[in-house]
Amino acid sequence: MKQDVGRRPPRLGRLFDTSPLYFVTFCTHLRKPFLAREEVHAAFVAYSEHAQRELNVAVGRYVIMPDHVHLFVRGSPVFRLGPWVGLLNKLWQRPLGYLEQTPRFGRKDFSITFYEAMRVTRRSGIMSVKIRYVPDL
Repeated sequence: MKQDVGRRPPRLGRLFDTSPLYFVTFCTHLRKPFLAREEVHAAFVAYSEHAQRELNVAVGRYVIMPDHVHLFVRGSPVFRLGPWVGLLNKLWQRPLGYLEQTPRFGRKDFSITFYEAMRVTRRSGIMSVKIRYVPDL
């Protein structure tokens, strides 16, 4: 699917128009090192498998560091990244013991502070967007 754009060489048409591939980076509040635990990884794998089966959301390669995470994710055309990351935040609070200790709105030790979404665009290839994210749990 090539596209002729005036005097420029032929270019590929848009890719991933309806289902963009996101590169997501998020970190713990104040970069506290909570995430390098086996139960956190197990919860992430279970969440990813459930999301693929039930929600048509696929998680690609990922790296879980002590205080932040990098991952690739793609969903269906109706997929919204913010709520998906918010549910992941809530899920990770369970292995860390936070949901039983305090109300979800009162705990500030763990929160996702931002994500970066990279989308393939028609004109420039890849565009990176950094967005402040505050979960509404």
